[in-house]
Amino acid sequence: QQQAQQQQQPQQQHIQMHPQQIPMQAQYNMVAHPIAVQPNQNYGTQAMAYHHHIQQQQQAQQAQQTAGGGGGTATAYPVIIQPHMHPPHIHPHAHPHAHPHHPHHQPPPPPPPPQPHIHHPNIMNHPLHHHLQHQQPHIQHPHHQNDIIPVNGTLNASDTIVKEEGNEFVLFYDPKLKEKSNLEISMHQSIEHDSPVSAVSFSPDGEIIATGSNHRIDILATAKYDNIMSFEGKGIPRNRDWYVRSVAFSPNGKLVAASIDPEKVTIWDVYMGNVEHSIDIPNCIVFSLVFTKDSKQLLIGLGNGTVQLVNCEEKEKVIVFGEPTDTKDAITSIALSMDEQYLATGSMNCNVKLWDIEKQKVSTVFKGHEDSVYSIAFSPDGKTLASGAFDKTIKLWDIHSGPNSYNALEGHRDFVLTLSFTDKGKWLVSGSKDRSIHFWDPRGQMLHMMMQGHKNSVLSLAIHPTKKLLGTGSGDFRSRIWNYSP
Repeated sequence: QQQAQQQQQPQQQHIQMHPQQIPMQAQYNMVAHPIAVQPNQNYGTQAMAYHHHIQQQQQAQQAQQTAGGGGGTATAYPVIIQPHMHPPHIHPHAHPHAHPHHPHHQPPPPPPPPQPHIHHPNIMNHPLHHHLQHQQPHIQHPHHQNDIIPVNGTLNASDTIVKEEGNEFVLFYDPKLKEKSNLEISMHQSIEHDSPVSAVSFSPDGEIIATGSNHRIDILATAKYDNIMSFEGKGIPRNRDWYVRSVAFSPNGKLVAASIDPEKVTIWDVYMGNVEHSIDIPNCIVFSLVFTKDSKQLLIGLGNGTVQLVNCEEKEKVIVFGEPTDTKDAITSIALSMDEQYLATGSMNCNVKLWDIEKQKVSTVFKGHEDSVYSIAFSPDGKTLASGAFDKTIKLWDIHSGPNSYNALEGHRDFVLTLSFTDKGKWLVSGSKDRSIHFWDPRGQMLHMMMQGHKNSVLSLAIHPTKKLLGTGSGDFRSRIWNYSP
């Protein structure tokens, strides 16, 4: 009856309740070692107690295995790509981990068969490699009751929040804010892929979009989004996952770089399709790539806590920023200021660093995040640095106001995985594991609109350089292009 009533609701409706009163379910994956089981939960007291109970059981099992000569210790790492939320045979209002005697209880599905272990030092065993474990996501009907991202307390200018449904996406906004901004969003194109889309990037002229996924990158023409060419990795068996975390175009638009093989960055000629350069990165995982303005040098953010500036033609290290450490200091994201005076880095150790490139020294260490920083971006004027983290927040740092001066943007219900400023800095757009895309006013520090347009984590996004277009990549095996205005 509830589902029938829901289908009869108009496309635009007013939710007469305070945003914070709307329930939210944070979905988590259940996978085998080394990622500890994290059940579906509402972050309530009972759920946290249950989660703690599960972790105690796992620790006990691991201790028994170790005593008997078994495997190592299990470590709890959050999972970015979300799997099934509610299997079809479970009652829509029944918790999938209900008590065995609950009338709606269903036994969990059997675990998948183990895959052969392949050891690559500091790569296959890197914690963030497991964040992108290949999991077939559950594609739900767009009007499924639990498929709607709730309105967060940030949208609190009034008690009435508008929910507007489009074709395979849903918008939430405060009508008073929308009246001022006139922000409009619609879907422009949806592209199907064979695996989660972990990286998206537009070419400088906007005529090409590159997407990174498992073992490959695809190059598509934005005129009709036809696939021009694809490049696949050869250095790792196909039954092992290797997700492309970053795709970078050179400013002259001739080259595209990505890491489709372990310990290597490959640079292709976009128009000819041939490999121009191949840069070896021994014993390191590649997280982020940025070309310099002259298109001759490439900045590479690495899992050993360093950033290498490499001359592409000579394949030589020009500068190494930082000292090699362990994976807790992995550089997950890098950004270059427009004037190339500063390099910004975000890392697993929760810090954001601002480097003076000419002096090759750290200018400022920004501290404020409580969990790993996964995405950073400079504003177009170069005065503000935005960082998104696993603590579900975005921080806006004034790079000239000291290490502890920031404005916090709170609204996402899970990891902030990607963010970018629009061309003139009017909007800051962020994507999260909660499957939502947020449009923020960075000057007023206000959330103007929240969109759910994917059925899984939003892993990457990119802003078109000349048009009002936003590209997104998700764990639902789709990349999508969105119109936005103004």
